[in-house]
Amino acid sequence: MLRFFLFIFLSFRVLVSFSQCLIDTSYTLPGIYPNPLPVGYVGQPYSEDITFIMPLDTMGAVIQNFEIVSIGLPVGLSWVCNNPTNNYNPQNNQYGCINVNGTPLLLGQYNVNVSVLVDVVSVGQSIDNIPIDFPITLNIDNPSLGNSSFSSSQILGCVPL
Repeated sequence: MLRFFLFIFLSFRVLVSFSQCLIDTSYTLPGIYPNPLPVGYVGQPYSEDITFIMPLDTMGAVIQNFEIVSIGLPVGLSWVCNNPTNNYNPQNNQYGCINVNGTPLLLGQYNVNVSVLVDVVSVGQSIDNIPIDFPITLNIDNPSLGNSSFSSSQILGCVPL
């Protein structure tokens, strides 16, 4: 009986770990959203859900599978899909999502490439593992300086004030 409850608990944890992003169904055209990604700040936690809508076909070729191979993120950030295998069949559901999270360590403007392998069928012939990159822009800025919990009653005076 204890093994059964342990199995149920561990299975639930696995399912929860792969449902860490929410799909924004307000987007309707194939693409990756939002693009550009919201600004992140060096040394501050970052978490953003990315919704992607896959096309069903392209110039007569039917797309059967997308496999997300890699996402080139700045140092300190990682990603997780809502599908544990990183495979999506747009014929079943055009929507998917990825959560980008972590703490960025380096300042800069990044061209994040989402690398996928695509399987298509064209004129009855299957062509598998076509590599395609989808670019997204992500800016990592310095955090704003200041201390909102500090105030001074004297605002003018000699150095050092």
